[in-house]
Amino acid sequence: MLNKGITISIESKMNDHIGIYTKVTGDWRFQTSTLDADGKYLSAKFIRTLGEVALFEDNQSPTISRVRIQVRNQKPFIIFKYHDNLSGFNDEKFRMLIDNKLIIPEIEWENHKVWYQGDEKLERGTHSLKIVIADKTNNSNEINTTFRVR
Repeated sequence: MLNKGITISIESKMNDHIGIYTKVTGDWRFQTSTLDADGKYLSAKFIRTLGEVALFEDNQSPTISRVRIQVRNQKPFIIFKYHDNLSGFNDEKFRMLIDNKLIIPEIEWENHKVWYQGDEKLERGTHSLKIVIADKTNNSNEINTTFRVR
């Protein structure tokens, strides 16, 4: 057990899509992708235990799939799934907008599902939906679509 912890710094000569990972029960878990002020080192502090540590490059953007939009009583219900192959979903960079207005959806972490139930009626006509997601190494994906309210 590491009483006060230990900080590991790894020099990075790769691009900005890298991160420090630790192996936990057979799976690699993301720790950090933040470079120091000079842009040379990635550092992570370990407090409990120290096991296998690795530096991985993640160049794949997260995916957005199964986007469904339903409108009932002029209120939108939007649901979709997301997936990321390595570093994981970055909720701080997630944005969902209807007609360029930010909306706040629910996120089901275990099922990789996002849903939004509008509580205000939308005007009849065509509306835009924009979904922007990113992973923890700043790979991003965006979907723009429209839907009609009758």
